[in-house]
Amino acid sequence: MYGAVNTVKNESGQLIGYNTDGIGFLRGLDELDYDLHGTRVLLLGAGGAAQTVALELALQGCVFTIANREVSRAYTLQVLLENRFPGVDVEITDITRIPRHPYDVVINATPVGMGDLQGETPLASHYLHGVKLVYDLIYNPARTKLLQLAQEAGCQTVNGLGMLVHQGMRAQEIWQDREVEPQLAEQILEAMAKELYGHD
Repeated sequence: MYGAVNTVKNESGQLIGYNTDGIGFLRGLDELDYDLHGTRVLLLGAGGAAQTVALELALQGCVFTIANREVSRAYTLQVLLENRFPGVDVEITDITRIPRHPYDVVINATPVGMGDLQGETPLASHYLHGVKLVYDLIYNPARTKLLQLAQEAGCQTVNGLGMLVHQGMRAQEIWQDREVEPQLAEQILEAMAKELYGHD
């Protein structure tokens, strides 16, 4: 479904590919108990991570806008979505000219906010007015400039650490043919947060 593989399992001599990013993305919302179904979403980015997120948004029945610096790449993603989900409600725009819809959710799937781009934001703060949730797939730093602006605007916020851990947990479940205990996932999240951020 995702057009990419991040987990391979040998099943009776045959190599089978899986992608665990989608379930990692959704489980990353578990701590907030937030239901994406039917929401209006602004998705920033059109790369590999954004493709996974866009497919999940389509499955959730979301109405969404994909904003990207290279609009042609966003249009390629739109074609993929429309082929997989006829009737999907998706809009494409240049990231510098985003329509002012009343968005429920903003998801950042760009690298803006980490590495050399740390301290920068892919979205101006005025777009966050009325937004309920901002989900930044970046997990280091823990609080990007976008998430800082979102907190100041009164939005719920979540970073990408949960997605990282849960996609890894799902890979382990595939390899071991058994579910990971929820307590173990929580312990790993806590350990990763302590390692990355120096606190629980």
